[in-house]
Amino acid sequence: MKKQHEILKGYVITPSETEVKDKLLTAGFVVVDKDGTAGRRDFDLSSLVYSPDPVSWLVSMRKLAAAVSVLQVVERGVICSLNDDVSSTLPELAALIVLYMFDDDGKPILEAYERAITYRNWQPDAEQRDEWALVDRWE
Repeated sequence: MKKQHEILKGYVITPSETEVKDKLLTAGFVVVDKDGTAGRRDFDLSSLVYSPDPVSWLVSMRKLAAAVSVLQVVERGVICSLNDDVSSTLPELAALIVLYMFDDDGKPILEAYERAITYRNWQPDAEQRDEWALVDRWE
């Protein structure tokens, strides 16, 4: 694990790092056995073995968790609308700064986020909205 940690440290930014040029925001490892495989690609016993070669689908469950959390706060009456500003409920978000651009020297230009952040902002992109019809019911 120490070797993997050193690789990550060399290529991936840390939470406190401000210099992001030529760095990755995130990275992952696939652990394989001596034959270069790590399990199967599917639950079916006849499926191909998993190796680092195939393209893999890596997903994040944060949108699902955010949607469930928003539905719960609406149900509890903490907010009345998905268009409510979250800064009163989540003051940490009101204090966020965002990357605006990089200057000519490659240094990041950060600015305060001035618009209201709403619960609706946490919904997936517009083209995926048909999959999230339940969220719209809570308006």
